[in-house]
Amino acid sequence: MSHGPPPVQGRLLARNAVMQFLGQVVPLVLGLLTIPFVVRGLGPERFGLLSLAWALIGYFSVFDLGLGRAATKRVSEVLVSGKASAVGPIVWSAVIAQAGLGAMGALLLAGVARPLVEHTLKMPPDLVDEARVGLYILAATVPVFLVTGSLRGVLEAAQRFDLINVIRAPFLASYFIMPLVGVLLGFDLGGIIALLAVAAGLALVGYAWLCVRLFPGLRSRPRVHAEEFRTLLRFGSWISVTAIVAPVPSPAGRNRDRHRSGAGVRHGPASNHPALPGGAGGAPAARRCRP
Repeated sequence: MSHGPPPVQGRLLARNAVMQFLGQVVPLVLGLLTIPFVVRGLGPERFGLLSLAWALIGYFSVFDLGLGRAATKRVSEVLVSGKASAVGPIVWSAVIAQAGLGAMGALLLAGVARPLVEHTLKMPPDLVDEARVGLYILAATVPVFLVTGSLRGVLEAAQRFDLINVIRAPFLASYFIMPLVGVLLGFDLGGIIALLAVAAGLALVGYAWLCVRLFPGLRSRPRVHAEEFRTLLRFGSWISVTAIVAPVPSPAGRNRDRHRSGAGVRHGPASNHPALPGGAGGAPAARRCRP
């Protein structure tokens, strides 16, 4: 398989756009077809918890520190310069760091699972155990999603969106298919979230296999390369700070918007549209976490 990215041309951009579009639309169509059956099988309360699990997956990227985007940038740079042999140190530094950050995120989520279920969400007594087990399983997938994001970024840097969608489209479809399978098999909420975790693990294996096929240098011994890690962390930290600060308007911006919109703005709510993970209102970091 070719190492470097193909030259950016109109045809390539069009192909990538079509691949991305199909990779998003097909799973959504499946969702429209399957969600009514899932809601009917789980009931509104369990389906609400499943929706919470989907949302949490979208926000796992708070543990990412921008390393996934930084890895994409660095891999793209070395490929453009014709140094495909430098991809291995970059990818392994990002993957190992992401695994460590994901482990810390998993411990944090597991630690708050009990108080979240029993006190914050105020679950009905018959759902407390299911919800707690589901959150524990979900916590275990935090490293999986973070590492997957870095590996997918490697393929993005190589402009192999065709390979990305070979994995991503079935995985996004599994968001809706696995709950339906669980309902048909009589699984509780914990079992359904376990099915989603299995799908995430398979997506990780698929991305890893494609990356190794594309860059055989990744077969080298995994280790963190200090210089590459520092480079990734510097750029990743900048991305993280930008993602947090960018949505906050400056005082001058607020005054300008108030002047344009009229006095009514001062008395109205700041926004009627809550941020949706992976959607139009979601933060960029949240969208990054979706495989």
